[in-house]
This record gives sequence, structure tokens and C-alpha cells, in this order.
Amino acid sequence: MPAANTSAAPLIPWSLEDGPERTVARLLDEATRRLERWMAIIRSLVMLVTLIRFVAFNGLSDGQQVPLRTWIPLWAAVVMLAFSLWVFRRARRGRISTWVLGLSVTVDAMVCFSKLLPNALWPAPGYAGILAIPDWAMLLLVLTIAGFRLSARVVWLSAALCFASIAILVYIDHLVLGARVQYAPGNVVLTAIYVGFAAALALIIARQTRALVIAGARESLRGHRAQQALGGLLHDNHDVRSLISAANLTSELVVRGLEPGHPQRRSAESLCEDLHAVSTLMSTLRERAFQGLAAAEGHLDAEMATAVHAVTALVSRRFAAVQIAREVPDGLRVRLAGGMVILERVLLNIIVNACEGDGARAAANLWIRAWPGERSVHLRIEDDGPGFPEDILRAPRVQVATTKRDGSGFGLFLVHSVIAASQGQLALSQRAGGGACVELVLPAREA
Repeated sequence: MPAANTSAAPLIPWSLEDGPERTVARLLDEATRRLERWMAIIRSLVMLVTLIRFVAFNGLSDGQQVPLRTWIPLWAAVVMLAFSLWVFRRARRGRISTWVLGLSVTVDAMVCFSKLLPNALWPAPGYAGILAIPDWAMLLLVLTIAGFRLSARVVWLSAALCFASIAILVYIDHLVLGARVQYAPGNVVLTAIYVGFAAALALIIARQTRALVIAGARESLRGHRAQQALGGLLHDNHDVRSLISAANLTSELVVRGLEPGHPQRRSAESLCEDLHAVSTLMSTLRERAFQGLAAAEGHLDAEMATAVHAVTALVSRRFAAVQIAREVPDGLRVRLAGGMVILERVLLNIIVNACEGDGARAAANLWIRAWPGERSVHLRIEDDGPGFPEDILRAPRVQVATTKRDGSGFGLFLVHSVIAASQGQLALSQRAGGGACVELVLPAREA
């Protein structure tokens, strides 16, 4: 079989040498790092907008005197920006530990606190306390976002910081405004409900998202191990088929060497029949293993010209008398179940079937042509062999059937199954002038 294009294979962030729990932990850490990177990007953008707004609207560029209440959130924004860049770099280079996540939510809470603090220290006319303005809701937003750190401990830390920030701000309100601050019992109760609701929502997000990541990691691990098992099965199948072929050849030589009336001839003929049956069964298992491998690997990209050149080079060594003409432009990339490995397998089945014919007559010429369609790639393979039997062309779908003495009949059935699984189309017809025509329509890779 042609060599697989390993560049199309997905990168697997684990090794089968690891245990399941260690593998799940690695994927969970990868999800946490990805989420924290996005958090760092969003925070950096918000802080940049804050700094630009400060420079544009607070007279800094004109040399005006900037009040102290404006400098506090400014320096908080600078600290947050520097911290976000540090977290982003750390998340790209390695593991994000729980203490870094805890530090992240702590910085978030401190920045929110620094933005609310000037309202309490230098109250504007009409200011009636921190709970009477909508700005304190940013603490609830930070608390809710903490759920995406996938850690219940981090959520509890963020909730404690949120409660502490509100308590400190309320205390400062009483120190600065004194009796002018009159919080109604309803305001206090609603504040407690809002913070509790945000904490509960963050916990749900953390636990459910964590559960989904763990479930996905375990399923991915099972799928990858299934791929490895199917690959091993195909490798072993090749070795067993070689042994069976050798045994089959030996048994046929034994039958030929025995006289028709020899008492052991019938036993030798039965042995030949059994070996043919085992060979057919192994062919069936091989094709089913390829189907399973295609389903396990999912839809991957494959380059049509590379696959056609690899398969025709292999076939030409086996069928040197067959003239193969190719018209396959470079750059035609398709998406199909199993990617490059399965595309080569599909082409190998079709081309070998054409070269072998029906067992009595084979093709002398083969024409392969591919062209792009609208969101698809068309491939037509024609030969001047005996063509398809009428019962195969009349069937509503490709059946398991063969006209060759040693054939399993599973080749075209495999091709049809793979094409259907890839949301493609397969058409069989007789070639004008004699021979068979197979046309494939496969989804093109999205740009």
C-alpha cells in the first residue's frame, strides 16, 4: 500500500505510554491554558482601550493636572496589562498551575476594586454609596468569568474576594459619608443574592465545563487507541494473508501431485477450499478494519495528485503491461473519512480492479482525470476492460460481489462506504467504446 502522508494526521497531545488519568490531566491542562490565553487577550484589549481613553480624554497629552482619583485606575490598568501579557506568555510556554489561576482572579478583583475605590474616597455630588451605582456589577462579572478557570477552588477564591471588596467599599462609604449613606435592607439582601447567584453560576460553569473536557478527553483517548488497534490489525492481517497464501500455494501443489484416485486427494482438496475460505474471511476483516479506521480518524485533508501518483506508481510495478494516463492537476485537496491513507486505499481498489478485470479479461489502458467542481473535486477513472456486470449497475447501491475466482467482492463496497461516509458520491457506468467508468465526487477542502 502507498505510504501515508503523515502531515495530514492530527497532532495528538499524549502518548499511549501514559495512563488514562495522566492523559486526561494533560488534556484538561491544555483546555485550561487555552481558556486562560483568551482571558489574557481579552483583558489586554480592555486595558489598552482604558489607557487610550485616559490619554485622549483626561488631558494627559496637553500637560493638564490629572486628579488622583484618575491615577488609581490608570495604574491598575497598567498592572493588569503587564500581568495579562505575562500570563499569556506563560500559557503559551507551559503548564498553568492552580496558583497562577488564583493569582489571575486576584488581580482581576483588585483591578475592579481599584476602579470602584475612587467613587468611595472622592464621592461625586449625589453619590449614595457603592451599592447604589451599577459599577459594582463588574465584580459579579469577574466572579462569573472565574468559572472558566475549571477549578472550584479558584471560584471560591474569587467569591471571597468579591465579598471582601464589597465589604471594604461599604465600610469606606460609612467612613467618608457617615450618616448620609443609608443602605436599605433590600439593597443588602439583593447584593448578597447577586453575589451568591454569580458564585453558583461560576461553580456550575467550572464543574460542567471540566466534566465535558474530561469526557471528551476520555473519548478521544479511546478513539486514538482504537486507531492504533486497527492499524495493528491491518499489519497483522498482511502477515497472516502472506502465510495463508503460501499455505494455499503449497496445498494446491500437493493436490496436483496426487493421483485422482489417491485416498488423500479429497482431504487435500478440502484443505484448499478451507484455505480459500480463510483467505476470503481475512480480506473481509481487512476491508472492515479500513472502514473502522476511516471512521475513527474522522474527516481529514488529502491531496488528490499526490495520492494518484503514489497509487499508480505502485500499480505500475505489478501490472507493467497496463498503460496508465493521468490528468490530475496539483492543488486539488479533498476532505474525506480517513484522509490520505483511505484515499490511497480507495484509489488502489478501483485501479487494481480495472487492471485485473473479471479474471478472464483485464484492461490494457487506464485513464485517470480529475478536475475541480463547485465545492467539490471530481475524479473519473476509465478502462478498456470488460466493464461492469449489468446486475451491479442495476443495483440501487454497490453490493458485495465479485467475478474473480480469488476475489472477496469487498473492494467496491469499501469504496462506496468510504465515499458515503465522506458525504461524497460514487457513480458506476460502462465506458463508451467498452470498459468501465468510475466517477467520484468528493468534498473539496474549505479554503
